[in-house]
Amino acid sequence: MKFNTEKEKLLNAVSLTSHLATTRSTLPILQNLYFETKENRLLVKSTDLDQTLEVLIDGTVNEKGALTIPARLIVEYLTNNPDVSITIESNDLDLTIQSTNHKAKIKGLAAEEYPSAPTIKPQSKITLPLAALRQAITRTIFASAQDETRPILNGLLWRFNGKKLTIVGTDGYRLACQSLELPGDQQGDYIIPKRALQELLKLPGESELEVAFASNQVRFTLGDITLTSRLIDGNFPPYEAIIPKKMNVEIAVSASSLAKSLKLASLFSRDSAYSTKVLLEGDTIKISAVSATIGENSNELKLATPVASPLNISLNAQYLVDGLGVVDGDAKVGFIDAKSPITVESIKKDQYLYLLMPLRSE
Repeated sequence: MKFNTEKEKLLNAVSLTSHLATTRSTLPILQNLYFETKENRLLVKSTDLDQTLEVLIDGTVNEKGALTIPARLIVEYLTNNPDVSITIESNDLDLTIQSTNHKAKIKGLAAEEYPSAPTIKPQSKITLPLAALRQAITRTIFASAQDETRPILNGLLWRFNGKKLTIVGTDGYRLACQSLELPGDQQGDYIIPKRALQELLKLPGESELEVAFASNQVRFTLGDITLTSRLIDGNFPPYEAIIPKKMNVEIAVSASSLAKSLKLASLFSRDSAYSTKVLLEGDTIKISAVSATIGENSNELKLATPVASPLNISLNAQYLVDGLGVVDGDAKVGFIDAKSPITVESIKKDQYLYLLMPLRSE
């Protein structure tokens, strides 16, 4: 293999793909990036066996071949190499990297040992605007489960229903969903792993993204970048059943102001799962937290419209802060009683809904 290209192009490709090269794998070759020349392009690939990321870059191919190279080393070497043009050349299991003022030889592993990417036979395809999709994922992914006790909750549900896509994340205590309008009809439920969507968020640009679904795989294509992932098998919880049809109390409040008040209180509730008291009374929302070891805090916010009757509720302040954090401007926060779900929406009516369960009152 012998290939010449701009250093910046190669650096961008290895930086992007290196995220999937894991040092925790029992297979040492998964710590490497796969290089292969194809016509006048170089394929740079990485995988963690669940997800595979491939990037094609332009250049000049003088000799065909393939080799795998330690991901961390090649990223750091190119990052610190100031030269503009790079030539890479393989000789058996060694890769020589040469530029105007620098030369290095890196020991690799045989390309034949690298896991092959799954072949996808798409059952359906759709093109989506990456900017809107990126926002929808960002507004929902934080609500998905952090642990792996329930694997189905480690992914986001993508529900296609006619000309609407709804993306949903939940960990069983809170839920976030965002809907997007589609250019054409599409049907189906797919659960995409959080790790794959985190990689998708890192893809550059704001252009159109092609999404192809197979029975147990999904493929995202953005220009010369392809991300393939397995789908999570199983049935997503029937989330619609817990979304309240009507709230007894709804308040309009600045999302950032309420979040700041909750953050102040949460400084005193870290040792109690961020248990925080919220009292709605008249035209005031009172927020308080008490810690036996640290102290206590209380603060108030004024409401534009008074509530009809007082409501006292305990909640995880950090969970509510997370939901408010993705709302621009004013938020509409809904309550039923001290034991029922709390909802957060944007006043702008942008098809976003966040829901959290209150804590049990002492």
